[in-house]
Amino acid sequence: MSDLIQSAELTDPKKDSRLVYPLTGISSLQGVRFMEASFSTLLMSIGSSALIGLGLTENPTSGQIEKDLKMAEFNIDLLKVLESKTRGNLTKEESEFLKNILSDLQMQFVNNK
Repeated sequence: MSDLIQSAELTDPKKDSRLVYPLTGISSLQGVRFMEASFSTLLMSIGSSALIGLGLTENPTSGQIEKDLKMAEFNIDLLKVLESKTRGNLTKEESEFLKNILSDLQMQFVNNK
């Protein structure tokens, strides 16, 4: 186990099955809010990566705006794969959420080219 995790005050994962949001760029896990692992969280994670690639939000690791359209396109394509592979298996809310994230990101991508 890393020094980082050993020194952090974490919730017992057996009692609390939530994930730490990855790639936060923080040096300690103390005070980090936990979030539930869910389909919506997965979509937000991929969508956030696309927003970083589009240069619309800063990279949490560097704290800088870093436009990388190839990375943005890759993450948008991942969402398209999820849309295709999960068609008919999502709740109405999940399906709408995916559709909205995907259409918003595609529009932003076109506007940033």
